[in-house]
Amino acid sequence: MKHIAIIQNIGWGTYNFRKDLISYFIQKGYKVSVFTKFDEYIPQLQALGCECFPLENMNLKGLNPFQDLKLTFEYYTLFKKHHIDFALLYTPKVTIYASIAAQFSKTKSIATINGLGTVFNPNQSSFIQKIVVSLYRFAFRKSPITFFQNTDDRSFFLEKKIINSIEKTLVVKGSGIDLQRFYPKQYDENKNTIVFAFAARMLVEKGIYEYIDAARRVKAKFQDQVQFAIIGSTSFFPGNIDQEKILNAEKDQVVSFWGGTDNMSETLDRVDVLVLPSYYREGVPRILIEGLSKGLPIITTNNVGCKETVEENKNGYLVNIKDVNSLEKAFIKMTMLSPRERIQMGHYSRHKATTECANEIIFQKYDEYIEKLS
Repeated sequence: MKHIAIIQNIGWGTYNFRKDLISYFIQKGYKVSVFTKFDEYIPQLQALGCECFPLENMNLKGLNPFQDLKLTFEYYTLFKKHHIDFALLYTPKVTIYASIAAQFSKTKSIATINGLGTVFNPNQSSFIQKIVVSLYRFAFRKSPITFFQNTDDRSFFLEKKIINSIEKTLVVKGSGIDLQRFYPKQYDENKNTIVFAFAARMLVEKGIYEYIDAARRVKAKFQDQVQFAIIGSTSFFPGNIDQEKILNAEKDQVVSFWGGTDNMSETLDRVDVLVLPSYYREGVPRILIEGLSKGLPIITTNNVGCKETVEENKNGYLVNIKDVNSLEKAFIKMTMLSPRERIQMGHYSRHKATTECANEIIFQKYDEYIEKLS
């Protein structure tokens, strides 16, 4: 029986983004272990049938070389102690340091580049970027295959000579989606109000300001014909965000907060158009894949990872990054469509989900390469 370790930085992310993959491998007869920073989601992971082991040295923020060295040794120890045959690696810090540990422990590994985060944003320190590129080069120098979620990230890794051959890469569209859990929304052609929804963490880079500013303009023009929702917890705001600006938008009846949700599929049943004006360095945002599967038209940015989910005018619109005018035009354009036209866009979204993003398509690729490398 092959023993697979699935490694992500925190239990919440492992459960929400990898639970279907864990179940898939368990059903295939693999032994599955999870290495992650422990939180309240560990019991739910264990209920899937996998063993969970804590990453004591996982520091979610910052670059501390001594802490990261201890983390690398911790991976090495776990690989050896639990006789791991394959390690599937997610999130930047994991893919770098667990890949290094896998080399020295002679453990086969597949890293998935599901976005590059904020390190490679234009306003970041070039010195830090050079350090991270060097770490990636060292970590991936012997990797037989690396999975990417978009072609831009793959091109970046090839240009920076982190990976020396396109043959050692594979692009998959996201992390998979359960098409039955995220069933198509039932549309009402006679409905008079269009509900737009932004669903993401309260991060500036996710485009929350642009969403509110464009919503304010469109709401003034179309009044009760449009509604703008924000899906996500408002119990925590990062330090760089203007909390007052966001809360005032609800006070002014521009947006309504729906709060966080443990059942995104049901929540998206209330939505007509999904919006993510992100300029974060995405892989392929999970929420956009969920929107595709629900059969929703999408408005998102012409940004790395986001643009993969939209074919212009077929299932939505792409807007410019940090451009309120561009987003406002997309809102108006979508509002002016007939219900039937929006429904047709939704059908095409569902088609993209079933042909490009389904769990079966993505998981079989992992299975295929595990067999190849055995």
